[in-house]
Amino acid sequence: MRSHTFYLFGMPSVLTSIGSIMNLGGTGLYCNMAPNGAIADEMAIRADWMTVGNDMRAAISQFRSEHPDLFVEQPKAAPAKPVGTKKLRRR
Repeated sequence: MRSHTFYLFGMPSVLTSIGSIMNLGGTGLYCNMAPNGAIADEMAIRADWMTVGNDMRAAISQFRSEHPDLFVEQPKAAPAKPVGTKKLRRR
């Protein structure tokens, strides 16, 4: 599952992380650029909600696997009769 948490700030590699220890000037910080702040905020919020959705799906899947007895297959319902298809009688 892909993480969306590092959208604005790219996921650093191990070598970049080790090199940042010696970066006392703070010049090595890099980030994903957006045309303006509003678009950057929108992209970050979207990524946050995608992460929330992924976490919820994972939690539901784990719960279902731990409690299979709570989820019984429901019988298929008969298709609903379409509304407004009554035939009109001619006089």
